[in-house]
Amino acid sequence: MLSREPPGDSRGCGERPASVQGICRVYTYHPLAKGTDGYQGFLGILFQDVGPNGEGRLGRVPGLPVQAGAQRSVFWARVSSGSVLVSFRAGGDNNWKGKTDPSLPYKDEFGVPAEGMTTGRAEPLALCAHHRG
Repeated sequence: MLSREPPGDSRGCGERPASVQGICRVYTYHPLAKGTDGYQGFLGILFQDVGPNGEGRLGRVPGLPVQAGAQRSVFWARVSSGSVLVSFRAGGDNNWKGKTDPSLPYKDEFGVPAEGMTTGRAEPLALCAHHRG
């Protein structure tokens, strides 16, 4: 089960480095036991723009433009305790590893994966263009 703190609630963000921009989102994850109904073996969170009529299905809403010449996307992540191997990606909507659904009107022109260890200390993670998937 995944729950999100209310928007604007920064109680779980802790001290943020001065260089960090944007909003902080805090999620609490309580994994299901293997074999439990709904168990998938992973957790996924997707941030996507929403269309003018509230639509939000992948491939049905145009993505936000990426600034010309952009080479990386940097964000900060941490876990409450221990360390966790995580996988992140930018882009890839209806175009991951060359697989697309031609019936959908939109697709990303890039897909950048990254994997790393996240600990209890907030660290910057970068998705770089030279890692395109």
